[in-house]
Amino acid sequence: MKMDSKKGFTLIELLAVIVILAVIATITIPLLLNVINKVRSESYKRSVEFAIDATDYYLIEKGLDNIPSEGISVKDLKLKNNNFESGKIKVDSSGNVVAENVSNREYCASGEKGKLEVSKGNCGSSSESETGNGNSYVDSNLKGNDPKIVGDLIAVTIDNNGVVKKADTSKEWYNYDKQEWANAVILTDDGRIESDGTIKEDSIKGYFVWIPRYRYKLFNVGTGTVSPQEIVVEFQSMEDDVDNGTNKGDWLTHPAFTTMGVSGFWVGKFGTTGTLDNITVKPNRVYLMSFNFKFVFEASYNFDRNLNSHMIKNTEWGAVAYLSHSKYGKWGNQIYNSGNKQIYPNDSIYATGRSSGSTSSNSGYNGTYNWNETEDRGNGQGAAGAGASTTGNITGVYDMAGGGYTWVAGYNDFGETSLNNLTQAVIDSYGKQYFDVYKSGTSSSDYSRRILGDATAETKDWYQLTHSFVYKDYLLFSRYDLFGFSYEDEDQSDNERSRLVLSP
Repeated sequence: MKMDSKKGFTLIELLAVIVILAVIATITIPLLLNVINKVRSESYKRSVEFAIDATDYYLIEKGLDNIPSEGISVKDLKLKNNNFESGKIKVDSSGNVVAENVSNREYCASGEKGKLEVSKGNCGSSSESETGNGNSYVDSNLKGNDPKIVGDLIAVTIDNNGVVKKADTSKEWYNYDKQEWANAVILTDDGRIESDGTIKEDSIKGYFVWIPRYRYKLFNVGTGTVSPQEIVVEFQSMEDDVDNGTNKGDWLTHPAFTTMGVSGFWVGKFGTTGTLDNITVKPNRVYLMSFNFKFVFEASYNFDRNLNSHMIKNTEWGAVAYLSHSKYGKWGNQIYNSGNKQIYPNDSIYATGRSSGSTSSNSGYNGTYNWNETEDRGNGQGAAGAGASTTGNITGVYDMAGGGYTWVAGYNDFGETSLNNLTQAVIDSYGKQYFDVYKSGTSSSDYSRRILGDATAETKDWYQLTHSFVYKDYLLFSRYDLFGFSYEDEDQSDNERSRLVLSP
């Protein structure tokens, strides 16, 4: 019999072949994709390392001072085929050039060369990568200067009774037009967030309030005095040209932002508490005080280097004060009449977050920071406890008036002359951006040496506060009120306290 040479596969045989091919594909395709992803990841890593090398070479040529503390945006690097979408190259506290959340939307890289960690993804949402705010909610009035929720910071809301909850950042959780400033906390090592979002007090290491970048209209550029008045403030994009006005009526981008090159900063909601080895920022606690300047400065600097922590500068104090005295702060809070726009003092010598209940001292009152927050006592006096806040409500900054003297990082330029602990070499080792340097003077009443924006000469004599300017015998600034200031000796430690700032 003759065989049929045209006989084909049966249906069962075809199905068997398809199943075998499917099994092979199931095994090989993921392997192939893994190889492709690994190659792409390694290629991306090389690109980021090239960006690090380019920045490193630039620093070798130009010097460390030529890179701002917040780093250089990778989008601004002059690299061939630069496809980076977001992130920065910066110098860390050890002097290493490192990548920080550098993304091309497909991969995210952080770390120094040789130790780069590359992960799939774009370092979070576009807004988080670019602004660090981690929000879907954006206050358009801030012009891109929304709060940076980065590192260990957790966005929170604070109820009028002081209960802290993790903020739902997809919804409005701050509104500067309503004098509601953004708040964040850092947890203790064993701190946790409850299932309902509540964060208990013993889980909180520090409270912070966001001060967005702004410019203000100059109102007093001489050494004379003007009456307390609204300070005209406009939030200003990082993309806008810096205003450098010098005459009355000109705009000036506040130097607290330009000297650090930031879109805003986090200021301690309360005076610094805890110990030199374990700084905290908490209400109803004893201030960290009675230490000389150098010890407190170093402890503040080392609080969290990832968040660029440091002792508040005189100009940063001024930035908080001016925002408070604008329509975005207590000045604009309509529950307080014109006689109660001044920050209520904390008359407790030792405890943070207290309020005298009025613009006058009243050491017998001293309610806690969440005492009668929303109670309008009539006659335009506003809320008794919240009157000690820069906003007149619980969202603001406390301990900016009364209590005692607060160290600020500002000093009379002493050239090569050394103090006992604070020498020019020590200052240079930390970086000049962490200090306000004033021209050397021989008189404590020579206010012409002021820095515009520091809340010294411009607001001199506001609310009948006395003032003493730094000079050759007393080189360091301290603050005892929103607009009050004095000079100090470096080693003087009679209850001087401090305040933290984070400039991520």
